[in-house]
Amino acid sequence: MPLSGVALMRMKKELEMVYQDPSPGVSAWMQEDDASELDATIEGPEGTPYARGLFKLRLSIPPRYPFEPPKISFMTPIYHPNIDSAGRICLDILNLPPKGAWTPSLNISTLLTSIRLLMSEPNAEDGLMADITHEYVHDPAAFESKAREHTQRHAAPSKSTGEPSCDSNVSRSSPLRDSLITTTSKVSELSSLDGRSPKDDGKRQCVR
Repeated sequence: MPLSGVALMRMKKELEMVYQDPSPGVSAWMQEDDASELDATIEGPEGTPYARGLFKLRLSIPPRYPFEPPKISFMTPIYHPNIDSAGRICLDILNLPPKGAWTPSLNISTLLTSIRLLMSEPNAEDGLMADITHEYVHDPAAFESKAREHTQRHAAPSKSTGEPSCDSNVSRSSPLRDSLITTTSKVSELSSLDGRSPKDDGKRQCVR
C-alpha cells in the first residue's frame, strides 16, 4: 500500500536529514524508487562484541507513518539477547502504546541510534532470546566470546553490502556510496512534490 501524503512528506524530510546530517554509526537510504522501503546499516559500537562489524537492516514504512512505527529487522545475523534469529528487535519504541513507547515525534535516525545503543546495552529484563539472555546474565564471558565470533563470521565489512559510512577508505564504487548517491537523487525527486530541493548547507556528507 502506498504512503499517504503526510507519510511521503515526512519521509522526504527524514531522508534529507539522514543524508545531510547523519548520526554517528548509522546510515539509511531508499530501495529503488519506493520511499516505503529503506535499507540501513549500523556500525557495531566500539567496546562491544559487535565492534568492527557492519550490520544491515531493513525498514518498512507503514502508510500511516508517523502515527504508526516502521517495521525494522536485522538482515545480518547478530547474537544478542533482544534480537531473535529472524532479525526481530525487542525495543519499546518500535511498538505502539500501551505496550510500546512509539510517538510521532520519533524518526528513522533516532530509531537507528536507539538500536545501536541497545547493541551496546542489552536489556536483560526484556530478553527475546531466553538462552542468550541467560548467558548474558550468568556467563558474560561466554556471551561476549560467542557474540564476537558471530560478528566476525557474519558482519565483517567484506561480507556485508558495503563499507562503514564516512570512512576514508570507502571505495568510489562501493555499494554504500552508490546507495547514498541514489538516495540523494530520490530525495530530490520527493522534494519536487513541494517545489523545494534539499539544501546543501556545507554540513558533513558521506558521498565522495
